[in-house]
Order: sequence, then structure tokens, then C-alpha cells
Amino acid sequence: LLEHTTTTEYPSNIILFQQKEALSGLYVVVSGYVKLYRQSKDRVQILAILRDGDFFGSECLSDNQLSSSFAQTMTPATLITIPSDAIQDLFETNPVFRTVVLQMVTDRLRQFAQLVHDLAFRDVTARLAMLLVNRAESDGIMTVEGIRIPRLMTQNELATVIGTSREVIQRTFKKLSKMGLIDVSRKEILILNLNELRTIAEEENR
Repeated sequence: LLEHTTTTEYPSNIILFQQKEALSGLYVVVSGYVKLYRQSKDRVQILAILRDGDFFGSECLSDNQLSSSFAQTMTPATLITIPSDAIQDLFETNPVFRTVVLQMVTDRLRQFAQLVHDLAFRDVTARLAMLLVNRAESDGIMTVEGIRIPRLMTQNELATVIGTSREVIQRTFKKLSKMGLIDVSRKEILILNLNELRTIAEEENR
């Protein structure tokens, strides 16, 4: 694969590809953050926040190579691009590689199915709690005060992930703060009680 890959550094807020754009390769995140989102007129739904070790653009491996979403850097990011024909060649000669890639694609589909489930069966408080728990487990820094996670998204962006409005996100943050579960500042969110936050995240109230 190394003979065919390209490594590129991107600044923040660069659209890597657009919805329904033809893809010629698979992207792997080396560093930084990338968001996948769908857009219909003025409405946006963020599908996933990707970090180092994640991949995207798997539509390039199918017969219909049009992307199902937008991909945009959230921070400066370093990405590896692997041409789809190089991957297809390995599929034919290396069954283990084919199995691993199919498992990765299946995991991503399962993640999107979970997103649909959460939007249908969990209220805003549970969805925000779930997002915070996931961020704490993947990016959290343990300190004496609690688990610190950087603020990657504005409240508008958080609203597009959870499927609500910025005003509701703001009220929900205040609610969780009054419960003593989080402390929110402009640069970071401090998780004060991860176990209780996880309990709320697992509730299905709809």
C-alpha cells in the first residue's frame, strides 16, 4: 500500500469532498479531526467525528463510487489517501486484508445505525450525554478535577450532531451543569461524573 499512498497535510475547515462527488480512494486520518455530514438545503446532519486511526470514503470500493456525505477538516489534519484500485488489487490477492476492510466498513455502518436509533429513541439530554461520554472515552484527559475534553464544535455544530437546535443544546448544557455532571467553558468541557453521565446516555425516553 505504501507504494501507492499519498500523505497530505490540510488546514482547518477544508472540504475534502462533497456529497455525491465521485471518489477515487480511501482516506485514513493520521492526525487531526474530520467531520462527515449530509446537507439538504439549509439543514445539516453531522454523521461522525473522525480522529487518528479512522477512515472514510469507503464508497470508492463499491460499483457506485459517489460519496454519501461531505467530508471536512475540523482542525489541521494529516491524511493518507489510498487509491481504490490498489485496494481492489489487494482484495484479490489477500483474503485477510479483504476481511479486515469489510469488518471496518461494517463497523461504520453499525455506527450510522446507532445514530438513527439514538435520534428515534433517545431524548436530547441522553443524546448529548452519549456524545460527551464518547468524547471522554476517546479524547478525554484525566485530571484531579475530572476528565477534560477540548471543545471541537460550536453549539450549532453540536445541535446538528444531536438533531436539535442551538438553544436546546444551551439549555441542556445548563441542566447537566446544575446536576453537577459537567463544567463547560469556551475551550473545554470538564466531565465531573462520567458514570452518572453514562447512565443518562443509556436511557431511552422516547
